[in-house]
Amino acid sequence: MKSLIIIGRGGDGIKTVGEMVSECLVEQKYYILGCPKFGPERRGAVVYYFIKFSKNPILDRTLNMEADYAVLMEKDFDHMIKNERCIKIIPDEKFITSDRHKLIYYLIGRFIRVTGVIDFESMKKRIYDKFLNMELIKSLEEGHGEKKER
Repeated sequence: MKSLIIIGRGGDGIKTVGEMVSECLVEQKYYILGCPKFGPERRGAVVYYFIKFSKNPILDRTLNMEADYAVLMEKDFDHMIKNERCIKIIPDEKFITSDRHKLIYYLIGRFIRVTGVIDFESMKKRIYDKFLNMELIKSLEEGHGEKKER
């Protein structure tokens, strides 16, 4: 069993992206446990999306910060991850944008490129079907290395 945690702020699209990653994993015949963690927060408060995935049924229903993979919207979130071997995807200077929705899709593109865990075309199709937004697809492609970086 492997686990992924996505951490951002309310309004960044964390819940939506977590659901799309979960759908991609199900499509690839994984068993998944996907769960957002947020309360009555306002825009800008910290939001988590936990995903456990395995080719076998998942019996452990606990959620914790010891993920195998982490997609972090801010470098400051790094201290929240307890697993020292965790593969972390964090923003870098290559992708500069003030649009946090574009940033999360860029980071998911990098996650796909680095880990190979989910199918790139499947995620691309989900973004297109849900939003019809080519800018978000371009951000995913840039993170994945399919398009020239800005």
